[in-house]
Amino acid sequence: MINKQVELKLIDDSNQQNDSSFAIVFDKTGSIMISCENDEIKIWNFEQGKLKLINTYQKHRGGVACLVYSKLRNNFISGSCDKTIICWQQINQKEWKCSQPFQQHNDDVNCLMLNKQEDQLISGGQDKSIKVWNVDFIKNELNFQYSLNKHSNGVFSFCFNSTETVLVSCGYQEFIIWEKGVQGKWECKYTQDVQYYDCGYKIHLINDQQFLWVTRLKNVDDILVFDIQNGVFQQNINKTIKLTKNNECDDHMYFPINYNKDKNIILVRHKHHIYLIRQQNDDTFNIIASLNCQNDQIYGTMTNNGQYLVFWDNKSKKYQSYEILNI
Repeated sequence: MINKQVELKLIDDSNQQNDSSFAIVFDKTGSIMISCENDEIKIWNFEQGKLKLINTYQKHRGGVACLVYSKLRNNFISGSCDKTIICWQQINQKEWKCSQPFQQHNDDVNCLMLNKQEDQLISGGQDKSIKVWNVDFIKNELNFQYSLNKHSNGVFSFCFNSTETVLVSCGYQEFIIWEKGVQGKWECKYTQDVQYYDCGYKIHLINDQQFLWVTRLKNVDDILVFDIQNGVFQQNINKTIKLTKNNECDDHMYFPINYNKDKNIILVRHKHHIYLIRQQNDDTFNIIASLNCQNDQIYGTMTNNGQYLVFWDNKSKKYQSYEILNI
């Protein structure tokens, strides 16, 4: 760990797991955590940084790749390498019921995102498509609406702007800016290719004028910053975030960027390291803490209030929870 002010304090590393948990999410209160082990969904109680397993479910037929948890009710949604999406609804303290599997993708489901009203789900797939769904959490079901098919490779990450009128999505060598049309339907505004050595899996809008792009290749250790210039997003090389040098591996696609706007902290995993980053008053960025996990298979998130970081990694083969102090 580096930084004199922010500290990452280990709370719990007592839960062993042999297979990867590619996705981890929390409910709004931070008291329930959902993770996975290959095709299995795991439900945990989370209290003051400590994990207690309360149930497991095996409803997918392939590895669970992504999860999204409702901020309005006790529901979550899982996406899998079996090409399907399943809705989950809590029925009591320990039990959840699942929907039928919903399938529109022709390959792995890589990422999921809900809008603020939680009546629309966006899913991105290895099949180069984005699917738009209507969500009914009371009925615990999805209704497919339409597909966006402008990507030239798999869709790995996406993010809304604050008013949800703009959507940015990325394949590893391109990003696409989508705008809401007059009918409320997403329409492609423009596509922008990025240079091969800058390619990456993870993108996130920090505000309406700026997004971060995490590079992927083993000989590049940067987070690129794109600003709006003359109405389009352009890389601002003066704001590039320099990370710890590591030419041993590429960056893995899972572990989405997590941004807590209230606390102004951005959580990013790149190769062997987990970083906490803060935006400065001049719109540049500063690394305020980092953790070296000494391997490249690290998957996790932080609680919605920015108090705890939780991840699974392939070296320890454990879930580790850290309290983020002095943030």
